[in-house]
Amino acid sequence: MNKRNRTVLMAALTVLLVVSVNTVSVQAASKLKMSANKITTYVGGTPRLKVTGASGKIVWKSSNKKIAKVSSTGKVTALKNGKTVISAKNKNKTVKCVMYVKKQLSAKNAVVKFRNDMEKKNYMNLNIYISKISDECFYAKIGANMKKNILCVDLSQLGFGKTYRTAHRVYRMDSITNKWFYYKNTSNTAKTIFEKFKQINETDVKLLKNTKFSGTKVSAVQAKIGDKIAILYFSLTDYTFMGLETFDGNDKVIAIADFKTKISIPGYVINNAEYRKI
Repeated sequence: MNKRNRTVLMAALTVLLVVSVNTVSVQAASKLKMSANKITTYVGGTPRLKVTGASGKIVWKSSNKKIAKVSSTGKVTALKNGKTVISAKNKNKTVKCVMYVKKQLSAKNAVVKFRNDMEKKNYMNLNIYISKISDECFYAKIGANMKKNILCVDLSQLGFGKTYRTAHRVYRMDSITNKWFYYKNTSNTAKTIFEKFKQINETDVKLLKNTKFSGTKVSAVQAKIGDKIAILYFSLTDYTFMGLETFDGNDKVIAIADFKTKISIPGYVINNAEYRKI
């Protein structure tokens, strides 16, 4: 190898060494960081913490295992109301997250909150299924615009069409001709389903173990609604109503609450409906 080639080779090795040292320096300079510094959850909640900038094994620890425990992957399980500190140690560095666990609502308070929330809602849908949640068994949608006193029932998948009931009229689709007609509303059915909800007696409810509903971990309350026993499900994060389960004969009825979809009567229904005496 001549002198010039040796010089070129040494220069290349020098550049490679500098790049390698800089890369190591950048890696060494990366900071250990927790995905959150503070979290509030509820009894039964399972938030997951993550750590970035770590290399090798991470050791997780809870300062008070009676309040919350943490797994080797950073999954926290809230057990009791109070405060604990979740720490993650990687080599000689430690990062921490302060966790506040709030007490689960009692059955009575959950139902009181539910009824208060229902008073404030303008509309609500109940997407109803039998036995399981799948498209094949979907059989009804019931919704109400509580502010305008409109009840909507969609049984079109059963061949019964749709019904819109207002305070003064009942609009109904003829499932054979697909034409709309209306007749005078002489009942107060538009409020019935919600009146039943609001008449739940606090003495007829009890708190059950946390469970899963529609793929989400929830708080469960058994309650008497009308002449039926139902299980109401509430979010573990803010205790909003998520839905319910009850039985109709041997069939399990599942109703998922939807507060986002607005309930209204399409204009073409009002314009095209013909009056009929019932």
